[in-house]
Amino acid sequence: MAEDTDTDVPSIETYSRRSYLSGIAGGSLLLGTSALLFGAKGSDDTEEPIALEETGGFQAEEPEPVQDSDVIDLGEEGVSEGDDIGAWLSEYIEDGVEIIVPAGRYDYSTSAFTRDLDDGYADVTVRGEGEFGDVIFDHGDGYNFSEVLSANGGDILLDNVVWRGVSGGNGNITVQASEDNEVRLRRVARPDGSDEHGEGVFVRPEHAGVAVLEHCWFESFTDNGLYASAPGGSNGNDGEIKVVGGLYKNNNIANIRISGTNSTVESATVVLTTQHDDKWGTDRSVNMRGIWIREGTESTGRNITIQDCDVYNELPYAPIEINPRDGGGSGIISDTRVYNESDGVPAIGHLGGEWETDGVAITGDGDTTNEIDTDSCNAPECAQASPVAVEPIGDR
Repeated sequence: MAEDTDTDVPSIETYSRRSYLSGIAGGSLLLGTSALLFGAKGSDDTEEPIALEETGGFQAEEPEPVQDSDVIDLGEEGVSEGDDIGAWLSEYIEDGVEIIVPAGRYDYSTSAFTRDLDDGYADVTVRGEGEFGDVIFDHGDGYNFSEVLSANGGDILLDNVVWRGVSGGNGNITVQASEDNEVRLRRVARPDGSDEHGEGVFVRPEHAGVAVLEHCWFESFTDNGLYASAPGGSNGNDGEIKVVGGLYKNNNIANIRISGTNSTVESATVVLTTQHDDKWGTDRSVNMRGIWIREGTESTGRNITIQDCDVYNELPYAPIEINPRDGGGSGIISDTRVYNESDGVPAIGHLGGEWETDGVAITGDGDTTNEIDTDSCNAPECAQASPVAVEPIGDR
């Protein structure tokens, strides 16, 4: 059985970028002393505005509207569908900016987030316009994918981006946040997975803040869809992970792999229906878990919550496995539905840590055992896990 695989630190190259400067050209506005003596007006005042007068030979002009220099609309800057959107982003991204990407399909052949882990970003937003799926970054198959989102001194938000193509190379989005900072991936999808290597998202052991994955979609990755257990290990900073909604489907090793004290997985859909030997190679070790708790000590990986999730398994692997490497950690699985067709693996396996369940329903033709406790619904009439993610993911 495959256990862990070493994850290389993504290679981080430095690209040139142009600072974004924005200002307004204001006309001279000369006002006489009487112009400073207007009385306060009520909110229902309907009097005509006072006309501007010529003063001293100059025509007084209305000031131009002030532009928010911190918001950069790439459509206004001239980006077009088919452009290398990674090059555009790397040119404009700086601390304190919000970058808007117009709806469309773009080429993706340049790393967009170029700072190393120690420097990171502060107060940066990159947002795709429109509905989930309206903004596509297409890198094609075999592209050496590696992006780094490190929040240091402020938060990061990446919203509404779908990367298409089977990634090669290291293959992951690396995430970490300093204490009191947050990295949030909202409506981010990588549905085509990776070849011989790669995770959908890898959270570094140095992560000490909060990492949030909200309504995301990661599918067909070789080495975990969400690999977020390292912070809860004996050498980790015990940073918090929050998974809200989303679809995690047919990823090797684990679909969702978390740790970190106070971490949560809420309303996620986890699906195991297909083993992708065609992408990963026939010599690849395969052990596809649904949700895997892999780290936890006496002081880390405590008070983890798995709540209102659907875990659907048609393969001979573990739907939920609690197996902390150092035997510690704690948590609860509540109001969660598990469907299991595997005869050889329990629906909920428990090999360490202080865990309990509440309101769990287990169905399927396979092993319906809950090794944490027996207080679960195990009859055919119990609520069954769905393999279809809720909106905004939809039926994928």
